[in-house]
Parts: sequence; C-alpha cells; structure tokens
Amino acid sequence: MKIEKHGTESTLTSESQQIEVNGERINYLQTGSGPAVLLLHGLLAGSFCWRFNVAALSQKHTVLALDLPGFGENDAPRHTDCSMEAQAFRLGGLLEKLALASVDVIGSSWGGAVAILLAARSNRVRSMVLAAPVNPWSNFGAGRIRFFNGRLGGTLLRMALPVSRPVHLTALQRMYGDASRIPPGTLEGYSSRLLRRGRVHNILNMLRGWEKDIATLRTAISQVKARTLLIWGTRDGAVDLRSAAPLMQALPKCELALMEGAGHLPFEEMPEEFNRLALDFLGRT
Repeated sequence: MKIEKHGTESTLTSESQQIEVNGERINYLQTGSGPAVLLLHGLLAGSFCWRFNVAALSQKHTVLALDLPGFGENDAPRHTDCSMEAQAFRLGGLLEKLALASVDVIGSSWGGAVAILLAARSNRVRSMVLAAPVNPWSNFGAGRIRFFNGRLGGTLLRMALPVSRPVHLTALQRMYGDASRIPPGTLEGYSSRLLRRGRVHNILNMLRGWEKDIATLRTAISQVKARTLLIWGTRDGAVDLRSAAPLMQALPKCELALMEGAGHLPFEEMPEEFNRLALDFLGRT
C-alpha cells in the first residue's frame, strides 16, 4: 500500500489488496510489521476513516485496514448480505485464509459491533479497541432504522441517496464534537464512497438484518474473552455514552477511556490522543 504524508499525519491512497473468502471479495490495505491489527470501519465508511491512525499504529503493528463487502471501495452485488453477523463470519474466514492465529481488532461504531461478534466466535481475537461500538443498550437512531426498514422508508432511501450530496456536510458535522476540527478532504472522501454504484442496495440489506444483529449481539457479548478498551467521545450523538456502563458490565476485562469534547469519530477528530490510547492498551495486552 501507499501512504501520502500531509503535515504530521498520513493519508491512505485508494490502492488496495484483495482476497477472496468463501467466494466474496474483501479489500484491505496492509502496512507495518509486528502483531496484526485489524481496523474495522463504521457504517457508511471504509478504510478511508483510518487515514490518521495507520502510520502511528504501523510503527509497532502489522495493520490491515479493511473495506468490508458493500462499504468503502468494496463494491458488492446488490443481493449481498451486509449484516453485522455476515461480516463477522467473513472475517473469521479472512483470519483463517491469512493464517492469522492471533489478532487485535480496532473497530468503530458498527464495525465495533462486528468486532464483538467476531471475538465471540473466534479465539483468534486477542484484544479489542472499540470506539463507541453499536450495542443493545443504545437506542439512538432506532426509529430511523425501523423507518428505512419499511417499504416507504426503503423507497425513499433508494430515491434520495443518489442525490443526497447536499446534506452530507450537515450529517458529517453532527458526527464531530467540534465541526471546526473536520479535516480537509473528509467530506469528499465519505461522499465518494457513499455514492458508489449499488451502494443503496448494500445499505438496505444491512438495515434489514439490524434487529436480528442486535439480538445476536446481546447474547454474543457475554461470550467474548478478549480484553477490551472502550473509547468514547463525550459529545457522541450517534451511540449513547450512557450505554458504556452496561456494556462494560457485560464484557469481561473491559476498560473505558473518555475523550473530552470529541464526537462519534474520535480517531479522526483527535487522532493523536486516540492513537496514544490505542497503542498504550495494545502494548499492555
């Protein structure tokens, strides 16, 4: 992979490796050396979201930043199952195919939930760093998900998403604790991946499995054996910070770190602090 320098941070280019798992393609960017770390993006994102973290993490780890099927730059057929459970199953196959006996996982939001499902079914996951993971105790956005799962909502999403670019900035600003910290190029990066051909069908297929995934997640959490660090921005408006307490009770060997003033994307908004917290935890693991 290639890394382009921008000031003190690093930005990933679109160059990607591919591997086929059970007949489906997974894209990933790999760099660094040392213990393997998987980076799992959030909903509507991709490996692009880790552009300010890869360089720091790769100094001590072999980093694999993934584009799961139906997300980022990984275009998938419209019928592809993009649910959390299906993605976790694919990742289990990825670990086997790459012969990764032990990995650490860093996951954001939806990707954090996928990480939990993976850790519950695979003893190859040694530890997890989860940035505001989707979980059964946060109801933020539940009404919107139910709406888009209905016939009217699904039709509206299919019609609106291709012409939704004018509202992307407002949506992005709500993901940050301080919108003035949005890095240049962030809006363009997310928009280009969200508006890829066929992406609306991938999103709808993911939403159709949402309630089942959350029910599965509730059971799976208690089966996790990996050590876990939760990182939460105190101004997160997407996944309820109050859900961290019951999540910590359910996850064994779990710690919580709060990033004051950060929103839902602390790894983008305050990357240096996030990298420090993640590397410290992974070093202790």
